[in-house]
Amino acid sequence: MKHIYISIFLSFITISAYSQTIEKMELDLRSMRSNEKWGGKMKTARKLLKKDPLNPIAVNYIAEWHYRKGTKDDIGIFFDDLQNKNPFSATPYILRVGLGSYEDLTIANMISYLEKGHKIEPDNEQVIFMLGLKYYELFYNEYNDTHNKDSLDYYAENATVYFEKLSSTDCQPFQTWGILMQLYNYQQYYSKLKEMQKKDFCGSFYFPALTFSTIYK
Repeated sequence: MKHIYISIFLSFITISAYSQTIEKMELDLRSMRSNEKWGGKMKTARKLLKKDPLNPIAVNYIAEWHYRKGTKDDIGIFFDDLQNKNPFSATPYILRVGLGSYEDLTIANMISYLEKGHKIEPDNEQVIFMLGLKYYELFYNEYNDTHNKDSLDYYAENATVYFEKLSSTDCQPFQTWGILMQLYNYQQYYSKLKEMQKKDFCGSFYFPALTFSTIYK
């Protein structure tokens, strides 16, 4: 029994030390001394990525490093490699879209990547939310531009499908409530609009994968 307790204690210390190491490297990548030149921590970023293969801070640092160097093609290669090394995770696609400004991704590009992530993890709420948001963005842009009805109907329908997946019978996430109200109104789904008005908020989503992103606009 004594040996079991010792093993558990040592395991706890190992996990704790591992977490502290990751946190320390994350902090290092996010901070910068006054006399320090940006971009000198690629070794730390790659080391962090080895320990935590989808760490958003490391991914952002590497993508931004290539962006600042002007080697945009290498950003695509980096994300392709990330996707290939993590074939059962939607996170590489989430990160790629969240940091899409580094690659100058169009909304169509972003939707294509998110759909790939959605096929891998159909129940991933972040992918579903981002897909709904991108289709809504296309809807919004079209509505304020040429106002092509076929395009508007297509974008509205797709945005609605994804946002409805995040709904429950009793409540509606805060981020999608107002958008769905607009989409239902546009599509003349008045019965759904009425039901929505009866629902409470479920609260907000929190997506840690993109919390530390420094996206260029």
